[in-house]
Amino acid sequence: MGMLFVNQPALADNIQTVPAADVTQYAQPLQKQEIKKSEIWLVFVVGTASLFGATLVLENNSSLFPAISKANKAMKISNKQAEQAEAKLPEVTPKEITSSPSVTA
Repeated sequence: MGMLFVNQPALADNIQTVPAADVTQYAQPLQKQEIKKSEIWLVFVVGTASLFGATLVLENNSSLFPAISKANKAMKISNKQAEQAEAKLPEVTPKEITSSPSVTA
């Protein structure tokens, strides 16, 4: 296996040295690249919005995040019970509140 590489010329034989004066003679400044800031902001905003949306969708997946899913369901049930309890309360007018004997000024 080592015999395959013997016939190859050494890499050091292929390297050419160039004086510094020649290098600076051929050197050219790089072209100024145009930066489109509006496109960068668009990508940033769209990426952020899609990341947020994907996070919301994944959080509601009970197989990936069971604790968050259970907490969301418990919150929905709690809100529904609070709305039902509020709907059962009698409507009280401000006049009834001020005329109540338990209210002290």
